[in-house]
Amino acid sequence: MVSIRAIRIFLNYQDDESYTPTKISLLAGTGYHDLIPFAALEFTHPKGWIPVSLDNVGGGEDGKTLRAFLVQIKIVENHQNGKDTHVRGLKIYARDERAGRSGMGALVDEGKTARKATSTKITDATGFHQPAWMREPEIR
Repeated sequence: MVSIRAIRIFLNYQDDESYTPTKISLLAGTGYHDLIPFAALEFTHPKGWIPVSLDNVGGGEDGKTLRAFLVQIKIVENHQNGKDTHVRGLKIYARDERAGRSGMGALVDEGKTARKATSTKITDATGFHQPAWMREPEIR
């Protein structure tokens, strides 16, 4: 079971046109037999990272933590009734229970002595501190 704090989907209508989804449904549960829809998204011309609202999932102190074993993302419809789809990126941010009470740190090594990553902390809208490996890639 994972405590998911944020989900983001990257779509680009400008590059993908008919391959871009117009409707997406997100479901979660403990397995395929008990999936429950928790979000539905509709787009016209999406471009960039689109956050999925976790406002009504009910977990955690603030009610915005999705606890699930399985998350399913259904592409319900594409622009211009396209047959295939392009989802250029998917980010799922979850708490790391091994990192302490807050669970917001990222672990560097998986040995017996786990230590937090040393990096400049960047906080996004969900209050999640992003370690360096989760940020946007640098083109060098």
